[in-house]
Amino acid sequence: SFKYSYSYRKGGKWHDWLDGKGKKNVPDWSGDLGGKDASMKIKLRLTGKPAMYCKEYLYGKEQSITEIDKDTTVLEFVAKYKYNTLKLVLGFGVDCEVLEPEWLKNEVVKQASLMSALYRK
Repeated sequence: SFKYSYSYRKGGKWHDWLDGKGKKNVPDWSGDLGGKDASMKIKLRLTGKPAMYCKEYLYGKEQSITEIDKDTTVLEFVAKYKYNTLKLVLGFGVDCEVLEPEWLKNEVVKQASLMSALYRK
């Protein structure tokens, strides 16, 4: 397994995107989890194309990407917005398995069931 670390330029300064531990540092927006300090750790297993292209994007604070093999990647980050996180996960489709947190797994199952019922009419 390989561990990737990324940094992005912002005005030509690498440190603007990395915190003191070398983790990706994105702006701190207060979210729908109850204020400035509320956050949730997200852990996803991605396969297929998302396993490759997730390495090119910032999804949240403290992001880490672990390549399991050439077709599987584990993406971890801290998020603040439940709705946006759910949209992200659903956008990956069947190429994404939620590993953490439990509420997100349950919400994906619920939404997938509702979407399936919509097309069974």
